[in-house]
Order: sequence, then C-alpha cells, then structure tokens
Amino acid sequence: MHNKNEEHYGRDHYYLERWEQMSQLDFRKHFRAATAFNPHKRRWPLALKAGLAMSTLLAGSYVLGYKDVGSLVSFGTFVVLYGHDTAAGRRFRTVTGVAAAMTISATVGAVVAPIPWLWVMSLAVTAALLTFLLKTLQVGPPGAFYIVLVQGAAGSAALSGKTPTTVFITVGIGAFVAAAIGMLDLLWDPHGPQRRAVKAAVKATDEFVKALDVVVIGHLSEESPEWETLAAKRHDASMSIHHAWTTVTDGTDVLQFADELSAIERRYMRYNTRALDYVTGLRVASFKNISAETEIGVDEATLHSADPERRRQARRIATEQIRETALGRPQAVRLLMRALRPYSEERLVALRAFIGTLLAGSVALILGSSHVYWAAAFATLLLNRGGTRDSQIVRTFQRVLGTIGGLGVFAILQYLDLRGWALIIVAGLMQATVEMFMERNYGVATMFITPLALTLAEKAASGGVTEVLVLDRLLDTFIAAAFVIVTLFFVGRSRRVPMMRAYARNVVEGIEEVLVDIAGHRQTTPKGQEHRRMLYYALLQSHEVSSYAEADEPDASEGYVEMEESLSNLGYLVLAMAWHPDLRNARDLAAQCREPLDRILAHPVDGLRPAKAIHDDVRELTDIVQAWRP
Repeated sequence: MHNKNEEHYGRDHYYLERWEQMSQLDFRKHFRAATAFNPHKRRWPLALKAGLAMSTLLAGSYVLGYKDVGSLVSFGTFVVLYGHDTAAGRRFRTVTGVAAAMTISATVGAVVAPIPWLWVMSLAVTAALLTFLLKTLQVGPPGAFYIVLVQGAAGSAALSGKTPTTVFITVGIGAFVAAAIGMLDLLWDPHGPQRRAVKAAVKATDEFVKALDVVVIGHLSEESPEWETLAAKRHDASMSIHHAWTTVTDGTDVLQFADELSAIERRYMRYNTRALDYVTGLRVASFKNISAETEIGVDEATLHSADPERRRQARRIATEQIRETALGRPQAVRLLMRALRPYSEERLVALRAFIGTLLAGSVALILGSSHVYWAAAFATLLLNRGGTRDSQIVRTFQRVLGTIGGLGVFAILQYLDLRGWALIIVAGLMQATVEMFMERNYGVATMFITPLALTLAEKAASGGVTEVLVLDRLLDTFIAAAFVIVTLFFVGRSRRVPMMRAYARNVVEGIEEVLVDIAGHRQTTPKGQEHRRMLYYALLQSHEVSSYAEADEPDASEGYVEMEESLSNLGYLVLAMAWHPDLRNARDLAAQCREPLDRILAHPVDGLRPAKAIHDDVRELTDIVQAWRP
C-alpha cells in the first residue's frame, strides 16, 4: 500500500508540476519572438513556382470546364514546396513520392470521411507515419502537414458529394502536374542547387578556419569562450559540407563539383587535423595537390581518354566511387533502423504529432466543428517539425496571430467577391506571398494562408456560409493551439536527458567502429566509409539534440551538455585520425580505447548514471587518443 501511495503521489506531483510550468509561460517573451523577423533567405524561386502552380492548376480547371473540382486540383500546388532546392535526381524522387502519398492519403480521406471518428484517427495515423518517415529521411519542410491537410480537405469534399474516384483523379492530376512545375527551374539552371550548396560550404569552412586561427595563434585553452566559438563554427562547417555532399551526390553530374568539394572537405579536415595537432603536439598534416580522382584511385588520363566508351566507363566508375567515399547522406536503411531505437528524436516528434492531431481533431469533432480536419492539420503543422519547446510555442503564437489577421484579409476578399480570372490571379499571388514570408515570419505567412485556405475550402465544399467558415477557422485554430501546448508539456517531458544520452551513445558506437576500422586499416573500404558517414551524421544529430535538451530541460541536462561537448570533440578528432598520415594506421589504438568504450556502452541510456561518470570515461578516451604516438 505504501508503494502504491508513493506511486500515486509521484503521478500527481508530475502532473501538478507540468500544469505549474504551463501556467508560467512567458507570454511577453513568446509574443516578441512571434513578431520578430528572421534573416532574409533566397525564397523567390520557390515563391514563383508555388504561385505559378496555384494559378496554373486553377486556370486549367477553369478553362477545361471543371470549375467545381478546381480547388481539389489546386491542392497539388503543395507538392512544389518539397525538395525545392535539391539536385535533380533527389528532387524528382521527392516530388513524385510526395505526389503519390498526397493522392493516396486524399483518397483514404474521402473513403473514411463518412465515419467521423475513423476520419480523425486516419489523420492522426498519417501525421505520425509521415512525420517519422520524412524527418528520418531528411526530406525537410514542410513535412507531413500539407499531406494531412489535403487528406482532411478531400474528406470534407467527399461529405459534400464528391466521390473517392473524383478525389483520386483530381488530386492526383494536380499533384503530378505540380511535381513537373517543381522541376522547372532546373531547365535553365540544372546545377544551381549543387553550386549554392558548395558556395555555402566554402563560406562555413572559412568561418571555421578563422575561429581556429584565433584559438591557435592565441594559445587558448579548451575552457576558453573562443574554443566554444570554434566548436560552433566547426559544427556549422560540418553541417554545410554534409549538405553539400548530399546535394552533389544526389545529382546527375557528380564529377563537375567533386574536385571543388573534395578540396573544401580536405581543407576542413586539414584544419580539423590542425586542431588535433594543437591538442596533441603532432605536426600539421598536408593534403595539398590531391584531386578527387586521385583520392579514389581513378586514372586521370582515362577520365579524359580519346575513346568515348573508355571515358564514359571511367566517369561512371569515378562517380560511383565518389558517392561511396563522400561523407554525405548515410544509407536510408541505417537511418530508419537508428530512428526506430528508443529515445530517438524522430519517434518523439511522431508521437507528439499523433497525440496532438488526435486530441485536436477529436475535440473539434465533439464540439461540432464543420471543418474538423482544420484543427487536426494545424496540430500536425505545429508539431511535425520538432525542435525546442519554445520554438514550437512561438510558432503556435504566430499561427493564432496570423489567423486572426488573415480573417481580416478574407473579409476583404469576400467583399470584393472575386471570381474567374481575378480569383485565379489573386490566389497565385497569395500563394507566392506565403512562401516569401514562410521562413522570415510564419505569422505573416499565415495572414495569407488563411484567406487562401478559406477560399479553397469554400469552393471544394461547393460553397459555404462565410460566418460558419470564419468561426470554424477561429475555433479550430484555438483548439489546435491549446492541445499543441498541452502535448509539448506532457508528451516526452523528462525524456530529453535520456535522449541526449542515446544520441551520445550513437556517437560512441560510431567512434568504436571507426577506431576498429583504423586498427584494421579498413577506413577506406566501402564499409569503413559508411562507418565514417554514420559517425559524421551522429555528431551532427547529437549536437542538435543536445541543444534541444539544454533549451527544454536546462537544469537536468546541465552536466550532460559538457559531456556531449567533450564527446563531440573526441568524435571529430577520431574522424581527423582517419585522414591524418601519422594516425590513420594506429593499429593498437583501438585496443587501448576498448576499456573506456565498454564502460560507456555497458550502461543503458535511461539509467541513473551521473553525467560526471560518463564525462570521465569520455575524457579518458580523449586522453588516450591525444597521448598516442606512432
């Protein structure tokens, strides 16, 4: 009985603590953040394509005499937003995959809509499944939201008389036409994404080099603020090089950028090696005058042979070898298997998306909303990208404020009573405006999303009373906002530290694999390259998850942040060893690291092991690596 009472008290204390934290939300701080503007980014090509897709799909339906399904066709516009600055091969796979997913989910929505509770459940399942897949496979924004939105809108259209077959055909046509529009910019600039990614990698690497010079020239210690700046710049450079390699190797002409990007990566690794030399006292390695082709063992003369067949074969082999050796995107299967592990960020975000979508949709259904899917889709929107709790709360504030402002814009449009070509042009302009402001301030973007969505919903459902649409929009927005905040505070709370340790474990496992490869002189084999890619990716993920933990649970994560920083330094040192001419053949080093590695891996990530104990093991590993001499 005593234990049961203690357990009951523990649960009550947990919930009381969560409600108390929710009641202490700093509305002034979140309001300031919600009304701030982010730095300008290059968005006009995407805005142009999105506006063109919206107007083209509506105009096509209008001209061909299918005005009654024009809104359903226009939902395909959202396909343009996916993979918008990726290389041709990757983008084609992304937009066609999203178009297929959107068509299938819309059809499912139309089939299950007559059974309300099943409709809401289907939206929640779609939100969770696609959030997990899109986040794991690094598809990027806008994530699962638009597919869930179209699934709900298709269900609403079905309740207004549209058949599932009509939904399948119209949404499918719109989605695949929009997919083609999404590829248009590659016609006049086929290598633009690769060029921009490489340029960003150059800039980030330059910043890293400058930060390292400050530390080395000033003889500063690892405890100095400048060293923290160096760690941040190194992470930024790693992210940029990772993005550049994935963009380049996703393209069709890898060799065009391989030498330049290999030079950037060698420069990064050379200066990373300089950091290693700085803490170990070893000499600075040199990787000058090594071309990408030489590095992968392809004869330069064969690449430029007069024989077209030999030249094609050599380029094909070189391209495939560069794809294998580049520290770019790991294999999809390995990413999925890692994301399925306990305490993964992908699982947490998917769980939150499922619960938030289900709760918001269910409450909207109980309250009698005529557009239940709005509340469900808004919850998906606000939860499917993940991030810190504060960033998602700010986005929720922006959604509410933007919706209120957008209703005013909708009232103006209703007063103007736009029809035909005027409506088609205005819809395209609004969609373009949405994309221009999406990254700068989501609240401003929502001011244009709201009237556009209301107009399309009105047409898709064969008309509607304006007052009902406005009230439903307000009600569903507030329902979604409320349950998003509840979900953020109650789902996954106190999981940040175990999650942080789980991602740190991924780094430790990666370090172990690379050290074993170095010991066996296997770091240049395809399997060894994949191990390095996974370590590289694990370092990027660990840094990201650590920043979330530090923001969401600062007190609990305080000791573990220092542990993660030390582990990150060690991970980059081990990666540098794989390039270092003296250390890359350190056959006995892996054996020396065995004991502290085993101690770290022996403890479960959700155990009560103090951060200091883990940090001591990491420090011992680092000391072994730094003290090793050839």
